[in-house]
Amino acid sequence: MRYKQLAKEYVQQIESGQLAIHSKMPSLRHFKQLHSVSMTTALNCYQYLESLGWLLAKPQSGYYVAQQPLFIEHPQTPTFVSFQSTT
Repeated sequence: MRYKQLAKEYVQQIESGQLAIHSKMPSLRHFKQLHSVSMTTALNCYQYLESLGWLLAKPQSGYYVAQQPLFIEHPQTPTFVSFQSTT
């Protein structure tokens, strides 16, 4: 699907630092023109990135690069520290 291909490109730009954390993403209209896609594809791409935690939607403001992805593909197993009771 085209929106997933575009999303992958944006993830690479975020990971490489080309798109800074908290930076504003292009408006949906600009995205549509920039990539020659429909408004539906543009919206699907941004919503997909938001669902993965890469973007944050701010009502009446637009989409912004998230501080870190909220979705982790390979979560690490937590490390538990053992302790002994002093009582």
